[in-house]
Formats: sequence, C-alpha cells, structure tokens
Amino acid sequence: FLEKLCSLSNRHHVIVNYHMKWLGPREERKGDADAVKDIKEREADLIPTRLYPSAMGSKNAPQNIGQYFHTTLLVEPKYLAGGKVKRMIYTQPRPELDLKLAAELDAALPLETGLLDIFSALTGGIEKCLEAGEPDQHGLSDTETLALTDGLGELTAAPGPPPLAKETKEEEKSK
Repeated sequence: FLEKLCSLSNRHHVIVNYHMKWLGPREERKGDADAVKDIKEREADLIPTRLYPSAMGSKNAPQNIGQYFHTTLLVEPKYLAGGKVKRMIYTQPRPELDLKLAAELDAALPLETGLLDIFSALTGGIEKCLEAGEPDQHGLSDTETLALTDGLGELTAAPGPPPLAKETKEEEKSK
C-alpha cells in the first residue's frame, strides 16, 4: 500500500496522518533470570528509546513508515497564555524523534500557513510547478513526498501535484 501511495508515477501530493510508537530495549520482567536482567540492562545502555512513525491496524503493516517519505514533520500543540492553544508544524529533529525536510525553513511554522511554506520550499513555488515536472533546486520533481505528525500521529505526505496546464482555452479548443 505505501509503495503505491508514494510511487513516483503519482502526480499529486498526499498527506498521511500516522501514529508514533515508542521503541527501545526490552523491559525487565518479574521472574527474569539474573543473566537475562543483565542482558536487558546492557541493551538499555546501548539502545535509546525513541519515537518511530508506525502504521496502525494489521500486524503485517510496516512499523517504520517514515522510511517511505522524503519529508517527515511534527504537528504539535503550543500552549499559550490564557489557556489558548496554537498548533505548530516543527521541522527540526529532536533527540527522541527524527524529522526530515530537504529545505531551509524555520524550526516552527504556524499550521495555518506552514504547509504552503513547506510545499513552496520543496517544489520551488507555483512558478516551478508550471514547468511541468522539472526538478527543483533540491532535485525534487512534482512527485515530492512529505510527512507530518500531529503529536499522537504523524502527518506524512507523498507525491506532488500535477503540473498546472500552460495551455489557454483557445489552445484546448484547437486540439
């Protein structure tokens, strides 16, 4: 499913919301032998517990779906004075969560305009989209992929929009 969703043959952008899962070393259990406890303790020193984007549902679903996307971002609430909440898009990785963005943007963008800024940076803007599939300055074409998360789940986006037609109505009629 994800391979089709992210296929380079797609001529549109896709945003996918996915959940995050904490993965790390196995925890000690009651009744573990001393040798097993020792191994688990060593694992805990070597393997950090981190957040990974994962698919919900089928046990056969890939557990690290972030690998299928060129861009992964975090959408999370920012708590303001007076009990107000503003949702922000975060572009920079954190110690517990990898994020990817092939463009230089602020570390936090407002949800209201952030996607426009991100897609403009990744595709080169509307003018670049008019160039019917020409790669942008990052080598990305109109089949760019994007992923976001919203605290409990990541919003992940895949292939880009079809290029806008350059033809006028008169040219269409003459065909």
